[in-house]
Amino acid sequence: MGVLGEVNSNYKVAVVGGGIFGAAAAIEIATLNVDVTIFEREHDLLQAASGINQYRLHRGYHYPRSTETALSSKEAEPEFASRFSPAIVQGAEHYYSIAAENSKVSPEQYIKFCQETNLYHQEVELPLVSPKVAVTLRAEEYLFDPGTLRQLVHKELDNAGVKIKLQTNATKSILNKFDFVVIATYASSNELVSQLELPVQEYQYEVCEKPIVRMPKSFGRVSIVVMDGPFMCIDPYGHSDLFVLGNVVHAIHSVNDGHEPQVSPTIAPMLNRGIITNPSVSNFNHFIESGQAFIPALSEAEFVGSMFTVRTVLPRRDLTDERPTEVAQLSPSVIRLFSGKIGTSIHAAKSAAAIVRQQIA
Repeated sequence: MGVLGEVNSNYKVAVVGGGIFGAAAAIEIATLNVDVTIFEREHDLLQAASGINQYRLHRGYHYPRSTETALSSKEAEPEFASRFSPAIVQGAEHYYSIAAENSKVSPEQYIKFCQETNLYHQEVELPLVSPKVAVTLRAEEYLFDPGTLRQLVHKELDNAGVKIKLQTNATKSILNKFDFVVIATYASSNELVSQLELPVQEYQYEVCEKPIVRMPKSFGRVSIVVMDGPFMCIDPYGHSDLFVLGNVVHAIHSVNDGHEPQVSPTIAPMLNRGIITNPSVSNFNHFIESGQAFIPALSEAEFVGSMFTVRTVLPRRDLTDERPTEVAQLSPSVIRLFSGKIGTSIHAAKSAAAIVRQQIA
């Protein structure tokens, strides 16, 4: 992250959204020697989707049907891992298993994909998975700890001189005082775009649950992803001794295409509130019932609680499952970051800073 040269310290930039994409953009734009303020409506940074996900720093293994997403993840991963190295979870083993039935890619296709994208893979016999798995590959990938990442982001923002406004809704009247606005609010981006009288974008909104569990010590520090269809995954939860579950079907409580997410009144109070130990609604039992068919040890999983958030993706992408990161200039003074995978946040931040620099050069 090099200084891009002095430009104009009186030029004011607002970054709206305190997730990893907004924070990375604020830090990068601050290297232009401009006045940067980041606004976040929650009580702290990285509280929504940046802090509630599978905590996988994708290298590309997840996307055999979208080579573009796989390669962009692979390209972006080393810089993110290096810059935020204390947040990287060490000592975990990573495996990708292809289901014997109902997978959208065959074992042969998946191995070919790994070869073509030059992703390390080694076929192994993994006792933790059942015969419902056709093949298991050892992979090289990272997870990250959300709490440590949040601390590192705070430190970088402070060092960059970025002003942080928490529990603050950045309204049009507030933003009118700034020369440039970066919108990085993910699921709620259309809310602000509409206020600024700019064109809204259609998205697919998924209200997601991420159960946190305790596994038997014999399970070890293992990450297993069952591909590629209506299946599941289990990953170590940061630096803790817990695990986080994912499920293509049961993680999603509701889905809608449109300009804003539709969240049920039951889930709304639990949204982006960290681990809820006794959630009023949960699909945990469905996670276990479907997951133990592939990973029998899930029958011994002890439920700790669940996290809920809204995942936002481009609509009608089920065929490829692509997750692009987009930096769109909506007007001469407004850009919108649409976040794909967390590892691409630094690349997106550099693109955002380049646009700001062009505007003030």
